[in-house]
Amino acid sequence: MPVVISPLYPVAGELVRLTLTGATGTEVAFHVESRPDSSKVPLGVLYKQLGTRTAITVTEVLSFVDSEPDTISRSSGSFDEDGFRPGDVVDVGGTVSNNGRFTISNVGAQTLTLIATDELTTEAEVTATLTSVNTETAALAGNISDVEIENLENVVTFDAPGEYVIRANDIRHVIGSPSYEDDPVGDERLVYLSTQTTTVNVGELMDLPIVTEQGDGATLRLKVSDDTVRAAYLVEPTTEAARVAALQTTVTTPLAALVNQTVATIGGDFQARVENLRANFDAHALDALGTWHIVPDTVNDVTRFQADSQDSAIGLLNDLRGKLVGHLRQETSGLRFHTNDDEKSTPVVRSASSLGESNVLLSDLRERVYGRHIELNSADTPAIHTNAIVGPPKGGDTTNLLTAPTLLDDLIVAYLDALVDDTPTAPAGESEGAQDLIHMLGFKPATIV
Repeated sequence: MPVVISPLYPVAGELVRLTLTGATGTEVAFHVESRPDSSKVPLGVLYKQLGTRTAITVTEVLSFVDSEPDTISRSSGSFDEDGFRPGDVVDVGGTVSNNGRFTISNVGAQTLTLIATDELTTEAEVTATLTSVNTETAALAGNISDVEIENLENVVTFDAPGEYVIRANDIRHVIGSPSYEDDPVGDERLVYLSTQTTTVNVGELMDLPIVTEQGDGATLRLKVSDDTVRAAYLVEPTTEAARVAALQTTVTTPLAALVNQTVATIGGDFQARVENLRANFDAHALDALGTWHIVPDTVNDVTRFQADSQDSAIGLLNDLRGKLVGHLRQETSGLRFHTNDDEKSTPVVRSASSLGESNVLLSDLRERVYGRHIELNSADTPAIHTNAIVGPPKGGDTTNLLTAPTLLDDLIVAYLDALVDDTPTAPAGESEGAQDLIHMLGFKPATIV
């Protein structure tokens, strides 16, 4: 009887439902056995939230003992009467060695016992303050009592990404008879029928904005669990045109291709990919043999620029953007590199200041700009690459090719292309005419008050 979690790939902050399949006619207790260091989910049995309690703050002379499990004790007053409960998380202040956050596993009148993973330093009779952090009973440690079985819970919100180990006990509530292990008639007990353990990998939602220089775009949101992309979305479009672009088949296909891929396989080494673009563009532009250009482009030379760190790679990428534009549209006097300016292979992403922006710009420059530019030849309209030696017609540059595009490149390029397309396909059930007005003439949907 395996433990089933829903959703199958949860993320931090998402409500998770736990089910022990095959447990018909029985109760099931779910125990949080372990959690990531950054999580504050209490260890122990999951119970229903029993209502909000007032936060508790107590300042007393306390003693802290490293006793495995460690304890906090007092000589007067009562922790139980103050309202502390197993599963409570408390902040300790005012001590020399024990300030911090701890989880209670057991409450006595004058002693609090902490969970096994919490560590104290022995410190006697110091005036300290205990403050409860969680004001809702969400979990308790230890075995199930007859009273507590009614409050068992099978939902939990994991508060941090990482691995959680969950133990499930299939329990039957029985009333004994003399023939049952010599029980007196009417004796009640809980019988643990089986135990299952599972590991829940709680992931994160990761965002990457994909936005053009004009401000059109959306955010690529990946649900990442255990180093694997489990879901991919384009969310929060900045404009109506950006919303429609995200729904194009040319975009949804590479978006779906990201799912179930490991993080390492969807992208690539940023610094190496920038250098790959620099080296190939430099060889293409200089073209010492006059194979693709009428004269070599020595104006937009990037030979001396090489990336040796992430920061320098970002700087080089921004410089490459300017050099590529200068190569496509010759603005200097003298003999031309190309027969005509290349107005087709234009970057649409602005210069970058962060690693995320840089990866979007890199996809634009590698695939939409340089990759498409070198394919153009003298047979195109207008003619671009001509040869000073043999003259037209001349094919494109098939020598200075980039390494293969990544899955992330495919998605970014497809979405950028859709953003600049002035004749997109209207989403199913939506007006084709309205979309034409938006993309071809700049109309905006009216807001009716």
